Amino acid sequence: MSLRLVEISLDVLTTVGPLRYRTRFGPGLNVLAAPNTYGKSTLFQGIIFALGLEGMLTSSRAAPLGPIMTTVADLPGNNRAAVVESSVTLTCRNEAGKYLRTRRFARSGDVQLNLIQTWAADSEGGLESAERIDTYVRLGGAAVQDLGFHRVLAKFLGWSLPKVPTYSAEEALLYLEVLFPLFYVEQKSGWAGVTPRMPTYLGIRDMLRRSVEYVLGLSTLDRLRALNALKDELAEVKFRWSTAVERMESAAAAENLRAAVSRSMTGQTQRVATRIEADIDGTWTTLEGAVARWTARLGELEGARIATAGERTPQSQVELAEAEQLVRRLGGQLRTYTEQMSYVEADLDALRARLAAVEADRRRLKDIQRVRALGSDLGVAVLSDDLCPTCLQPLDDRHVATGEAASVEANLVLGDAERTTLIDMQSVAERRLADLSRARDAISQQLDHARGQVRLLRDELVTESAAPSLVEVREQLWLRERVAGAERVQALVASADEELDSLAERYDYVRARIRRIEAESTNEEDKHLLDTFNRSFREQLGLYGLRSLPPEQVTIDANSLIPTDEGVELRFDIGLGMSASDTIRTKWAYYVALLETALKSTSGHHAGLLMLDEPRQQETAKISLAELVRRLGAAATEGSQILYATSEDVEDLEGFLEGIPHERLPAPGERLLSPVGWQAS
Repeated sequence: MSLRLVEISLDVLTTVGPLRYRTRFGPGLNVLAAPNTYGKSTLFQGIIFALGLEGMLTSSRAAPLGPIMTTVADLPGNNRAAVVESSVTLTCRNEAGKYLRTRRFARSGDVQLNLIQTWAADSEGGLESAERIDTYVRLGGAAVQDLGFHRVLAKFLGWSLPKVPTYSAEEALLYLEVLFPLFYVEQKSGWAGVTPRMPTYLGIRDMLRRSVEYVLGLSTLDRLRALNALKDELAEVKFRWSTAVERMESAAAAENLRAAVSRSMTGQTQRVATRIEADIDGTWTTLEGAVARWTARLGELEGARIATAGERTPQSQVELAEAEQLVRRLGGQLRTYTEQMSYVEADLDALRARLAAVEADRRRLKDIQRVRALGSDLGVAVLSDDLCPTCLQPLDDRHVATGEAASVEANLVLGDAERTTLIDMQSVAERRLADLSRARDAISQQLDHARGQVRLLRDELVTESAAPSLVEVREQLWLRERVAGAERVQALVASADEELDSLAERYDYVRARIRRIEAESTNEEDKHLLDTFNRSFREQLGLYGLRSLPPEQVTIDANSLIPTDEGVELRFDIGLGMSASDTIRTKWAYYVALLETALKSTSGHHAGLLMLDEPRQQETAKISLAELVRRLGAAATEGSQILYATSEDVEDLEGFLEGIPHERLPAPGERLLSPVGWQAS
């Protein structure tokens, strides 16, 4: 979606009176013609400042507007006056016909530099009655938080900014400050070098490439997103692998066994089945071997002649009654622990939900506190409806026992205290849940053992009198428990091994997809866009009169997306016979070709705006400049908005613009900013 500038007003209050420059922009080519030192750059920088985009030019936090709007203003008659307050007000329209007005103070006694006041409406007239929303810029969260201006601007543009790799091995948004260098060339240092100047302090890898990919709508960014999604999937597979391994190890440890399994993720070819081992007389042996020994010993006890069951009938009856009572008691305890865990889990869910709500309120309050600190005088109503969360009735200080509604700062203190309490309560509840879980597992094991005892004693009471004595039976019980425990572990390990096999297969599949995407060649749509980009670029080099080397020898590299000369990054060096003016011609061609190509792309994200401040540098030939103006005029008729500032001779400029539809921006007086009340013709 495109961005159209509608109107701008630069206002300065000095110690001797106000100054102002106000103009409306046309939809196509807009030309500001005025002498050097008039203030053309101040107008362009004012647009960038009003959009909070000066970070594209420098990491400095100072306003990029020069003394006339920050410290001292030159007045007619060689007079000077100190600047008391200054601001830039910019009105924009998007492709959907929505309007956004921003006002930002470059100097103020009340409002700080990071605050941007905004109004939004469906029509320009509606801006007059629209509610003001104060936002912030060039602070943490400005691109993602509700009151971050660049989040507001990106939404206005209809752009969903992708995440891209940084040099810190993390990801960051492709910030607007990274994209707008492709739409604006400032006079002082913007014309140095062939490629756009990018804000490297943001730490984004391949910054120019990622920006051009997004502006052109190349699928390489989609592939990057797909790669990031696959890497997230790979991380999930590794997490599930780790969880399955921990489950097997925990189950083995509960039966005094150990699991020999790889903790590191492996593919199918390296996958080794899990081996469970048991300690037999101080030696770790396979579980299968241990079960064989336990089973053999159990057979020996069952076959040996010991005290008969008949001789132990009275005692067995007593022990059976005790065992049955124990089963009932343990069963009741198990149910109690299960119910308690359900209650604690419900409490945890409620605590987590409340903590999330408190965190959201805290972020909103901090946003309000931030914009107020920057000079906003708006209330909480811009972020909330001030409704009772229970009955949804409107609230004010009449509903408060003290008769005074708490301030933002007081609410933050209360919110922080509640947040700390909730975190502590959550931690306590999680520890309580873990304790209950361990206790339930212990009770469950005891219950299993007691049930086994009941079964064994019942069997003994109904069996023949020659049955083994209870001493040997107890050993048999132990052996049976060991065998039963081993069987439980074996069943769990078999299930977990199947899951690990599935995860290993998925691991191989995801890695193969990653390799396939990384090895993918450019698709047909991308090839068409890059071919269009190159054709437009080389065609303009010929029109502008590139002489240092043949235009057909220069191309835009498909990987780096920068101009190259036979595969080497294009650089002009006077010592090698390459003129500096050819650097300017190449830069013109790059920016205009990017604009033309992006506007033809169905998935492109060009703002449809191009701002060129004094494009004639290094004494570039006038015939070259005439071709540039014709090309800009053609691009403007295709739906783009172009701002062109120049100090060219009036007659030459009229010749360049002859037959080209354009708007002439007013340039009255000696300076851009004139005393209020002076009317331009």
